[in-house]
Amino acid sequence: MSWYFTTGYDEAAESKVNAGGKARQDICAILSDMGMSELRVKVPLGRGSRGGLGKIQGHWEAYERWVSAVGGLRQGDILVVQFPATAHTLLFPRVMNQLAALGVKVVLLIHDLDSLRPVVSTDGSLFSKIRVDREEDYAVAHADVVIAHNPKMANLITQKYCRKPGTVVSLGIFDYLIPHFCKDLESSNDGAVVIAGNLSPRKAGYLSALPQGVHFNLYGLGFEGNDSDDISYYGAFPPEVLPRVMTGGYGLVWDGDSPSTCSGAGAYLRINDPHKTSLYLAGGLPVITWKDAAIADFIQTEGCGIVVAGLEDIQDSLAAVSKEQYDQMSANVAHVGARLRDGFYTRQAMTNVAARLGTDLPSDKNV
Repeated sequence: MSWYFTTGYDEAAESKVNAGGKARQDICAILSDMGMSELRVKVPLGRGSRGGLGKIQGHWEAYERWVSAVGGLRQGDILVVQFPATAHTLLFPRVMNQLAALGVKVVLLIHDLDSLRPVVSTDGSLFSKIRVDREEDYAVAHADVVIAHNPKMANLITQKYCRKPGTVVSLGIFDYLIPHFCKDLESSNDGAVVIAGNLSPRKAGYLSALPQGVHFNLYGLGFEGNDSDDISYYGAFPPEVLPRVMTGGYGLVWDGDSPSTCSGAGAYLRINDPHKTSLYLAGGLPVITWKDAAIADFIQTEGCGIVVAGLEDIQDSLAAVSKEQYDQMSANVAHVGARLRDGFYTRQAMTNVAARLGTDLPSDKNV
């Protein structure tokens, strides 16, 4: 019995595809460190620019690459698939069936459930929606174990797909590896609120209506506004660099058009764990998030941030935090951040997966 994990590779350059970026890369690094072997699945080039029959051909090509990649697996092997797969294909159910026929156990580690993401479900083409529904529904329903972001997503998956109790494991939060981390500037309760990530109006429309009386430091691509008395824009940085350079007292996790609630694209926060939460905590910043976000439970349980109903509540909420409370919050953030930078939560989830499958991990370092 051997453990494997999948990675997507560019067909020509043989370099890792930057799909999902750091979250996927960190998972690969952690699983590799645990003694699992990499299973490469080459991604056909130019699929996005193809039309009609070309798109169908791209799905067949991706399927053939999956067949080639998994053909060497044996009965009892365990394959961790980061999902949605980089080499996605309408024929992924066939891949799942082939793995089952080989006697391979499949562990599906969820990055996104595209059928539940408002932007994907409303803006995609009919063919794309059919592909997402077919691929996602079959994979989530038939995997031996599913790793969901959090208990709320785990419950949704269990109910929607009628999965057996114990076959859905909660990750808790995505890890955020930062080798040799150090930060010169400490956060403080009177510091600015950091907003990092996709700053485009489509993703973060609320930026046009940020509350006054709070200073916001922005980092990322797509910002179309201007600096002001309450907003400073610092540009974009690589994910490994950003935690070291972002300055402020808190990091904001918010999505959608409205500053009063997370609506539109922001509604997805009810079930997912935004990767920027991990960015902030790994970088030493307490988190401010929507009270109805799934990640709010983690933030409150670990005492590493505050939750608000709307952005208009931030000023009063921050004013109510004493120096002693902020110092304790920062200590909690330091504890969680150290775990994130070491891959603790992925290792813990994989330990739970192994227990569900009744087997041992190649290594259980740091669990």
